[in-house]
Amino acid sequence: MKLGLIVEGLPDLKVIEYLARQIRPDIVFESRALGSKPTLLANSGFTANQLLKLGCHQIAIVWDLYPATWGVGEHPMQRRRHARKQPCRKEDRELILDSLQQFNVDLNRMFLVCIDAMLETWLLRDTRALSDCLSTRTRKVSVKSIPGLDREKRPKALMRKLYQKEGVGSRQYSDLSDAIKIATAMRDLKALRKDENFRRFETKLTT
Repeated sequence: MKLGLIVEGLPDLKVIEYLARQIRPDIVFESRALGSKPTLLANSGFTANQLLKLGCHQIAIVWDLYPATWGVGEHPMQRRRHARKQPCRKEDRELILDSLQQFNVDLNRMFLVCIDAMLETWLLRDTRALSDCLSTRTRKVSVKSIPGLDREKRPKALMRKLYQKEGVGSRQYSDLSDAIKIATAMRDLKALRKDENFRRFETKLTT
């Protein structure tokens, strides 16, 4: 199957391609990272139309409910405004569908998956993979399950704290390099299947 994949950033592209291949080893990709959530919401129709012209059988659009910049570096008044106006999966979906319809894209060949809250939510599910990535030959790290992960709006910040606490020296988490390392350290998809959004992604790939 030739799958068109539309995501926000390069870390998402690498990880989602890898996980999709664990589900469907026969997948061939035409993938596009559009750079940001607003760009994805606005340009998914144009991009999907181009991918269909390249022979993709299906198009998967995967985005984060909470963008990586949510609340970062903001004044407290701005954060309070965000608290009143939270990101909305329904609104995101409507914007994507509007974009798709502008280009007369066949919606039956699309499937949309919103990650609540962002890619790191999936990565933090597999504590065994995290432990393996943070351990060294001389220091064994055992990462415990994170309570309330379903409600966590800033999992990237949690990941950074984990790497600062358990990493060697000044080890910092980089989504560009570390996200795919964590994904490839997963021995199976059992932990990820606890996530409703990942289960939806897996189901769409296999039906």
